[in-house]
Amino acid sequence: MVKILTRVFVCILLLNMNSGFAELNNNYIVFAPARNDGKVKIFQMNSATGIPTKLSENIISGQPSVLASDPRNIVSYVDQESSNRISSEANPHTGDLTDFNSVLVLGVPTSMSTDKTGKYLLSQNELKIAGISNNQEVSGSVIVELQSVNLSDYKKVSYCIDGELLQNVYEHPFAVEFDSRDFENGKHELSVRGILTSERQKCGIVYTDAVNIQINNPAQPFKILIKNPRKMVSAEQNNYRNNYIDNPHTVIKKNDSALYFFNHMGLLKSEREKRGIYYRSTGTLEQPIETIESGNYLADVWNKNGHPTQGIWLMGAYRIGTNELLGFTHNESCYYEDKPCTEDAKFFSQGIGYSQDNGKTWLYCGDILRTGRYEPRFGKGSHANIGGMPYILKDGYFYVYFGEFPGQEEDFYPGVARAKIADVIAAARKGKNVEWKKYNNGEWDQDGLTGLGSNFMSNLDIPFNMHAKATYVPSIRKYLMITFSHGKVKRDIYLLSSDDGLKWEIAEKIIDHNSTLPVSYPFFADFYSDDCHEVDNDFYIYWARNYRDLWGARVIIKLDTK
Repeated sequence: MVKILTRVFVCILLLNMNSGFAELNNNYIVFAPARNDGKVKIFQMNSATGIPTKLSENIISGQPSVLASDPRNIVSYVDQESSNRISSEANPHTGDLTDFNSVLVLGVPTSMSTDKTGKYLLSQNELKIAGISNNQEVSGSVIVELQSVNLSDYKKVSYCIDGELLQNVYEHPFAVEFDSRDFENGKHELSVRGILTSERQKCGIVYTDAVNIQINNPAQPFKILIKNPRKMVSAEQNNYRNNYIDNPHTVIKKNDSALYFFNHMGLLKSEREKRGIYYRSTGTLEQPIETIESGNYLADVWNKNGHPTQGIWLMGAYRIGTNELLGFTHNESCYYEDKPCTEDAKFFSQGIGYSQDNGKTWLYCGDILRTGRYEPRFGKGSHANIGGMPYILKDGYFYVYFGEFPGQEEDFYPGVARAKIADVIAAARKGKNVEWKKYNNGEWDQDGLTGLGSNFMSNLDIPFNMHAKATYVPSIRKYLMITFSHGKVKRDIYLLSSDDGLKWEIAEKIIDHNSTLPVSYPFFADFYSDDCHEVDNDFYIYWARNYRDLWGARVIIKLDTK
C-alpha cells in the first residue's frame, strides 16, 4: 500500500508541481501528505505569486490515502486505519474543514483521475469498466460490469458504443448485456458515463471510462438492434385499476399518429362478473398508454353467447374489416363454486371473439384450444395454464401458439395449432367456431380441444411462457415471437425468429442483471399493419416488470447490403 501511495503522489508532484495537492475553486488547495503525519491541510494559492498560505489543518487517525474535491468545496478522503470515507466541506473564506459524513468502505482505493480542465484529482469514486481489457476481441453476447469503491452511490450510468447511446441503467450494480452482432466487425469504443450523487450534494459528479473493443462475428444477412431498454410507463403513471398489467397488450392502429392499447383483467370468483375490467387506452410508440379512453366491466364488454366461460382476456386481434376485429382470447373459469378459485382449481382455454365496433364490445364464439390435461385438481402440478395467444398468418392458415400440458408441471412446453383463415372469419361472423388442429410430430392431426400436441421448440433448452406475441417482418422474411422464460429459471425477455413458424431460434435476449423482479407479458407495437401481425424494420417492444411498470425498447432491423 505504501508503494502505491508513494507512486500516486509522485505523479502529482510531476504534473502539478505541488506535492499532494488537489485544487478547489477560488484557488484553494487541499494537501494530503505523502508521509503519515495524520493531517489534512488546506492552503490558498496567491494567483499572482503562486505562493500558498496555509489556512487550516485537520488531524485524522491514519493517513488519507485518497483525496478528491469538487467545485462546491467538498473534500472526500479515506481514513486508511478505519477504512471510513470521510467528507468535509471547506469554508471558502477560512479554509476550515467541517466533517459531515463518514461511511464505511471496503478496501482503500488509490486511483487518480483528471477533469476536463486538466487538474489532477484523486478519487475514491473513480468508475472503471471491469472484465474487458483495452483492444479485447469480443463476439456474440457481451456482459459489461463496473468497478468503483462506492458503486451504490451512483444514480445513473450510460453506456455508449462509438459515442451512440447503448442503454441507460438506473439500478445497482449497473451491469448491462449487449449483442455485439448489432455492430460492424472491427474496432469500436465502449464507453461509460456515471453520475454520482449523495444526500449532501444535490448536483451530480460525472465519472467516465472507455475501452476499445475488437468485434469479430460471422457474417449475417441482417442485424436486430435493441435500443436502450428502459421503463416507459411507471406504475404511478398508468391508471389501470390497482396499476396492474395482466396480459400482453393488444395493439390496434387508431390512425396514422396514435395506437389503441387494450389491457384486460378478467378477474374471477368474488364478484367474478363485476371485477373483470377491460381497458382501452391511446398512445404513441414513445408514450404508450397516454390516455385511458374507456374502462368497462367484463359483462358490459363481452356477450358470452351462451358459453359458460367466466374470465376472458383479449390477447390479440386481427383486423378483417373497417370496424371488424377477430379476437384471440385466454380464458379462465372456476372449477368449484364453493372453494377458493386458486390457480390449481381453474379451467384454462383459448378462444375466439368477434367485434363489429373496433373492439368496444365483443361476441364470444367459443373455445378453440385446451391443454392435453384439462381437469383441475387441488395440489401442486395440477393446473394447466395454457397461456396465449401469439398468432401468425402462414399459407392461408392462422397458427396459434399455446402452453401444452400433458400431465406434469415439469413437462409444460410450447404447442401450436392451426385453422384456415377464411373458415375462422366466416364462422366468427356467425358467432360460431371451427375445428382447430394441433401440431404433433410433423402432422396436424390432434384435436384442439381434446388432443395432445408435441413440443415444437424442443431444440431450445429454455422454458418459454406462451403469454407472448408473434409477428412477421416482410423485409427479412422472418416470423418473430417475443416471449419470456419462466418456471425455475430467472425471467428474461427473448426475441425468437423463424422461417416457417415451426422451427424457432433465439434472435435476441434482454437480460436485466440489476434486478430480480419478474418480467412478463411482452408485446409488439408498430404502425406498419393495423393490428401488428406485421411490422417493418423499425418498431417497439414492451413488457411488464413486476406486473406494474411497463418497460420497452425500440427495435431496428438493419439489412446487410454489402
